[in-house]
Amino acid sequence: MKLKNRSAIITGGGGGIGKAIAQEFSNNGCRCLISDINYDAASSVALEINDKGGEAIAMKTDVSNESEVLEMVKYGIKKFQKIDILVTVAGVLSNFSFNELPVEQWQWIKSVHSDGTFYCVKNILPEMIKNNYGRIITISSVAGITGLPRCSHYSAMKGVIIGLTKSVAKEVVKNNITVNSVAPGPIDTKMNDSLGEDVKKMLVEQTPVGRLGKPNDVAYWCLYLASEASSFTTGQIFNVSGGYTIN
Repeated sequence: MKLKNRSAIITGGGGGIGKAIAQEFSNNGCRCLISDINYDAASSVALEINDKGGEAIAMKTDVSNESEVLEMVKYGIKKFQKIDILVTVAGVLSNFSFNELPVEQWQWIKSVHSDGTFYCVKNILPEMIKNNYGRIITISSVAGITGLPRCSHYSAMKGVIIGLTKSVAKEVVKNNITVNSVAPGPIDTKMNDSLGEDVKKMLVEQTPVGRLGKPNDVAYWCLYLASEASSFTTGQIFNVSGGYTIN
C-alpha cells in the first residue's frame, strides 16, 4: 500500500499513535508534516524520518486554536504543494467521575478532541475539494461507542468525532474524498499512563486479546485508509481494540 507522491498532515504526531502513523506513512513513501503542541517531540519524529531517507517537517500547533490549524494547513501546502491526507490524532485525557467532573475539564477535552477535529477537517477540505482527492482519517475511540467510566467527557467528545466522520463522508464523497475513523481500544501510550497501573491492568483483563494495543496496531489501519486500496471505503468506524468491551 504505497503512498508515493502523497503528502500528509498528522496532528499529535510527536508521540505514541501519531508517531507510529508518521513512521508507517514515511516507510511507504509519504511526505509528512508532523504537527504537535510539543514542538520538540514533533521535531524529533521528523528528524528520525529524515535520517532514514524520508521527508518530514515539524510544526507546533494547538489544534484547539483554529488560527493555528489554518497556519498548519497553509504551511503544509507551501512545503509540499498539496495535502492529500489528514490524520487527526491530537488528544488529551483526564480521569474524573461524572459527579466530580469540573466544567474546565469538560471544556478542555472538548477543545482538543471535538473542536480540534472540526477545525482540522474544516480547513483541509477546501484544498482536497480543489484537488478532487483526499483521505481524511479521524482518531476516535471505542470509548465513544461504549462509554467509559470516569471518562464521560472523553467518551462524549469521541462520540462527536464519530458523528462528524459519518456526516462529512456523505457530503464529500462526490469530490473523491473518503472520511473514515479508527477507534482504538486501550493502547499502550504515555497518554494512557495517566489512568494509573490499576486501571491499565483492568483494561488488559477486559481485552480478549490479553494485552494493551500497540501504536502500530492503529498505524497499520491508518495506512490502509490512506491508500488507494481503501477507495471504496468511506464513512466507516474501524474498531481496533483487541475485542475490548465494557461489561
